[in-house]
Amino acid sequence: MRKSSNGAEVREWMRQKQELEVRLAWDLLETFNTAPGLIGPLRNMAEDALNEMRAFRKTSAVGSAAVTQAWLEETRSNSGLCRKYAGGFNHIPADPNRDAQECSDVIRLYGAFVEKAGDVNFQGYAAQKQQKDALREGGQQVWGKDVKTQLAGRHRWNVDEKARLGGPSWAEHLRQEAPVLVQSGQGGPWQVHSFLKSQGGGIKKFILADTSTVNKIGRVYGLVQGADISGTTSDSIHFMNRFGGAGLDPVFQVLPLATIVAGGHHSMLEVGLSLSLVRIVDYHIGFYTSLLPAGAGADAAEIRAALAEAEHSPMNSHLLVYYDRIGSIGGCFRFEGRDLWGFRNFSNGRSILRQFWAMPPWRLETDVRDFCLTQRLRLD
Repeated sequence: MRKSSNGAEVREWMRQKQELEVRLAWDLLETFNTAPGLIGPLRNMAEDALNEMRAFRKTSAVGSAAVTQAWLEETRSNSGLCRKYAGGFNHIPADPNRDAQECSDVIRLYGAFVEKAGDVNFQGYAAQKQQKDALREGGQQVWGKDVKTQLAGRHRWNVDEKARLGGPSWAEHLRQEAPVLVQSGQGGPWQVHSFLKSQGGGIKKFILADTSTVNKIGRVYGLVQGADISGTTSDSIHFMNRFGGAGLDPVFQVLPLATIVAGGHHSMLEVGLSLSLVRIVDYHIGFYTSLLPAGAGADAAEIRAALAEAEHSPMNSHLLVYYDRIGSIGGCFRFEGRDLWGFRNFSNGRSILRQFWAMPPWRLETDVRDFCLTQRLRLD
């Protein structure tokens, strides 16, 4: 472990780590789009969900209302699916070539449909809604989503819609788009936050309140600010269980790490914590191989490789950042070498959520030192 009080150096380590996590999301998205064992079943599940909603829309006034309400909700959320088919739900065709991002939008739409149909106890959907809500129990309902509405700002990192929906990888974006500092005198991590905002998802629409537990964690670990813990990940978990069945490779549960992060809806931390809270993974923050579910099969090989590459990247600094006043970085403790195993144990996602809940929003050096001592993490 070494300590740095150089604010510029700490900001650069933070920027690199944040960029790495978004690169990882785009690499995972590319894998879901190109691996036949992943994109094929994903397309089939998305089509099954659309067919189910189509059937209920045709045969029941209540089902039709639920689909309509879900579509309006996703339109307000700026869903790529709703933008693509501006004529409405009935204009979505059967598509054997749907990409992973669009399949993820179908998952979000289906989750909203279950919510609406469950509210009126329509043909068993109340039970589905209960199951879906139970998946969120460890997330939003316990820890709360503590966000403030964010005024829409000018996009500073121009990425066209084609690229967002399955075009060039993140690395190609970096080659094509000159990095632009977002806030004069700030730079660094704000570049990555601006890029995620440009994707048009939840990160554009919300900012985290200082009192958000997830924001407290991200601030100390030097991670990008998102839109709080991901309830959409719970929708995805329910969807996979509903349409994939018991034989589905567990690797499909990490789809939100690709689509939700690459789409600018949530950060890697926020999705990883949701997966951890329902025990699909046991995420240790910054140790990306812990995001692969137990039992992942042969189709997970490329996902496993991408996670391992990111974990061992020189851009992956393991930091605990402290502040000398609100918004001003005082320095950090950087863990490496023989100290990494202790830091990994310290960084268990479920434990960190419990521990950070009652902590002050901005951590001074003494706060971080005291916290590490109570958790038996060496700082010498």
